[in-house]
Amino acid sequence: MKILIYVVGFILTCFLGFYIIGVVKPKISYETSITINRPVQQTWAVFSSEKLMKEWMQGFDRIEKINQEPFQTSAKYKLILKDKNQEFENNHTVISAVPNSLYEYELDNAVLKNHITISFKEPQQFTTEIVISNEVEAKNWFLKSLFVFFKSQFKTQDDQNLQALKKLVELDPQL
Repeated sequence: MKILIYVVGFILTCFLGFYIIGVVKPKISYETSITINRPVQQTWAVFSSEKLMKEWMQGFDRIEKINQEPFQTSAKYKLILKDKNQEFENNHTVISAVPNSLYEYELDNAVLKNHITISFKEPQQFTTEIVISNEVEAKNWFLKSLFVFFKSQFKTQDDQNLQALKKLVELDPQL
């Protein structure tokens, strides 16, 4: 009987600890960046091309416009991603879109809300630095706790997308 009490106590302590993680850290933030050996105008043109998104964005399927073109301030659209023939719908609301400089938006889906700021800088001629800042909040207590452990996976996916974007931009002989 004593062992059962210890086991139940241990399980409840683990559960409470897991729950408290989500209360203490309800949002996760992370940043990723890359340098691309092309001018910012060329980088922005590839980044903002709906036709090229499938080439660098994991799971990209299509964009469904709601009120205007996606890369404009106040635009609303649905970004549809596919994984193993299952579709994931992400609602995007563009907060600020400044060509060759800034793209800021809110992503909202069934699981999370994410505030994303993507800045484009040209620290030297023919070189673009992209910095992506994310602030992610899960929509339920369990995922809030779980996301703390998946932060590195979110960052890894952004890194992979940026690497694919870099490869695509640098293949473009436009320079």
